Amino acid sequence: YVRMYCKPYIVNKNRLLQVRYLDYNVTGFLSNGTVNVANLNIEKQTFLEVVNISDEHILELYSNITDRKFDGLLGLSYFNIPVNEIKPVFYN
Repeated sequence: YVRMYCKPYIVNKNRLLQVRYLDYNVTGFLSNGTVNVANLNIEKQTFLEVVNISDEHILELYSNITDRKFDGLLGLSYFNIPVNEIKPVFYN
């Protein structure tokens, strides 16, 4: 994800969210823009732009994760369990 290529790009910094996973929390704000997955453009997709990951257990669990940047959370859940009514990318 490169913000400058996400056009149109809309950020809502007033909408800070926290998502709880098994052993860590992800915090970020909602953003909206065109997302490209496997050369398919998904327009007007809402996603969580990550600003913090709590508990460093995630870095210990995955050996190749420490060299990567976290900049977004793209929901791959089913539509019946979306976070805050955000439509998952494969339904958009």
